[in-house]
Amino acid sequence: MSGRRTLAGAGAVAAGLAGAALVRAVVFPGRREPGPSGADGSQPAEPAAWPPGARHHRIVVSDGAVLHVAEAGAGRPVLLVHGMALSAAVWSGQLLRLPRLGLRVLAVDLRGHGRSGIGSGGLAFDRVAADIGEVAERLGLRDVVLVGHSIGAMAVLRLLAVDPPLASGESWVAALVLVATSARPAGGRGIPGLRLALLASRPALEMAANLSRLLVGPTLIDHEAVDPIAAVTFGEHAEPAAVGVVRRVSAAVPARTTLELALRAAARLDQRSCLAGIAVPTAVVVGTDDLVTPPSHARELASAIPGAELVELDGCGHEVMLESPERLEAVISALACGTGRGRAAGGGGG
Repeated sequence: MSGRRTLAGAGAVAAGLAGAALVRAVVFPGRREPGPSGADGSQPAEPAAWPPGARHHRIVVSDGAVLHVAEAGAGRPVLLVHGMALSAAVWSGQLLRLPRLGLRVLAVDLRGHGRSGIGSGGLAFDRVAADIGEVAERLGLRDVVLVGHSIGAMAVLRLLAVDPPLASGESWVAALVLVATSARPAGGRGIPGLRLALLASRPALEMAANLSRLLVGPTLIDHEAVDPIAAVTFGEHAEPAAVGVVRRVSAAVPARTTLELALRAAARLDQRSCLAGIAVPTAVVVGTDDLVTPPSHARELASAIPGAELVELDGCGHEVMLESPERLEAVISALACGTGRGRAAGGGGG
């Protein structure tokens, strides 16, 4: 994968995210924009094919935000954290299949995504990271395989950085799966889609983050003008149905949520210093065709985390859970069956 193609693709991602709301407003002026559906600021429910028997929780965290968590199965808990401009719905396949292996599978909507609202803490990245810990606490989870995708994995790393017992295995996290992610900020050769931030100072980034709150419209437009985005975030052989899931889910996430989170977190976040302190079994998973967080980032992560396993998936792009679900699920189930069996698995219900 050439560096030129990576940067070109990244530029398309950045331009697409920034322009989607404007395109929608100009070309489709009569269409209703997604917005809060209730007093708690939650978003409208996105189209999702939840597995039969899936359970849904409304978790109130400490700043008042109401977060949605979908759950299926029973046994050893696996907590799934999605990436930016997505939702728990992208894990619906894992919610269907992993419980067949005797696992309790939970997928959380990050604040401002899916059915989750935004509390008084806003989209500050430390607040997003803290939500993961509070969800686990409210649901009484123990001995957890914690799985993060893209910026969801960055939030996981941030949580471990500010709570060292989690990283050392002395608390509720027993194993990690870091999927299609990076530990570097844009200014340090981090996410290519945010390298435009190299042209801006920190005050300019802060101003841009504040201005992003004024945007209307979705992150992406469902079935309209998003093929270039799909071509960048997915590998060459992605199924149309998988691309459709991302279109539908992203059309329910406001552009202001995506851009504010990107500018406040991924554009500046440097988490390399915390990697050496991670003592729980860890797998780092990346697609060889990932243009958003290329394999070089995953290799750097795996080399910095003691004992981490690196898994590179041939022909897979950024949306690993949709493009290579069987291979990702094999990694998750291997960790779930091979770690933490001495602890009381499963935790409490919610």
